[in-house]
Amino acid sequence: MLVQKSFKLGYAASMPADLLEEILWLIKSNISVDAGISGVLFKSKFILTELLTNAIKHANTDEVILNLEITDSLVRFIKTDHGTPMNFPGLENKSFEGGIIITADIMHTLYAVEQNGRLCFYCHENSAPTININDFPEHFGLLIITKAADEFCYQYNKQNHANTFTASINI
Repeated sequence: MLVQKSFKLGYAASMPADLLEEILWLIKSNISVDAGISGVLFKSKFILTELLTNAIKHANTDEVILNLEITDSLVRFIKTDHGTPMNFPGLENKSFEGGIIITADIMHTLYAVEQNGRLCFYCHENSAPTININDFPEHFGLLIITKAADEFCYQYNKQNHANTFTASINI
């Protein structure tokens, strides 16, 4: 492992914009240009922005931990909080590709498949000519992360009341 670092987001921790810039700098400093750094940084910025937005908007907790792991083959972000577990009311009975539909709009179907106790997110591109700009779904951030990451999963640990989101980008 080239880099493994933890960051705290909370009342006494870094501001989200500062944290974003620090993490992007660490990625840039540890991945070679030959490994496609510009694409990794582009995807990382979207993933981090949405993970941090999720922490502020939905976690309902005082502290969020964001772990960064960089290896020769991937960049991984692991966001953990001890807030409210994620739920998808009213969508449990709608299925797609062996999973549950999280949200759907004219352009995308975001669905999750349970794999080893985690919900892994996938996106199906719908064929549609138009979109209503005022019709963004509630879980639009999950869609953004799913599209930017090579793997994106969520797990809730009932024993320690921890929500964990893991997003990985292959290098």
